[in-house]
Amino acid sequence: MLTESGNQPCSWVTRSTQHVRALVATVACRTLVEGSQFNALREAYHGIHGGHLGVIASLGKGAEGQPREYLPTKSARIHMTQEGPNRHLKIDGILENKMEQLKGSSGAVTVRGTPLAVAPPFAITVSRAIKATFTDHGTNHSWEGGNGLSSPFVYMDGGAKQTAIEV
Repeated sequence: MLTESGNQPCSWVTRSTQHVRALVATVACRTLVEGSQFNALREAYHGIHGGHLGVIASLGKGAEGQPREYLPTKSARIHMTQEGPNRHLKIDGILENKMEQLKGSSGAVTVRGTPLAVAPPFAITVSRAIKATFTDHGTNHSWEGGNGLSSPFVYMDGGAKQTAIEV
């Protein structure tokens, strides 16, 4: 998982659909994801094991009860740092994200109990997005300003299981 201590290069697996372009990251620190680990992570993000990722995967292209269609999965090295309220995430050749946590009267601004949280049951930390760029599968986006959300996460096997194919 992405750690709050930061600065450790990790691996990342992404999946996209033709209708929903979603950046979904998982990390296996120290080396690029390969072989059985790569396949296990691809299955998780395609919703094969259900749970919260199964709910998100159900938004992909595909008829109800049929496999969801995803662009090819790949792995890339990621770097994450956190210094005080600042977070910086870089995924080599694909993404860069910089954000700064908002300060409330008693620390970081957080939100709880949203209908579709980043990772229930954890609180979402609200930040100001300084920079966000994404380049993958022929899509190029760049944003400055706006909001940035972060949360601890733990994903486990569960309901809402999906089937998937890469196209």
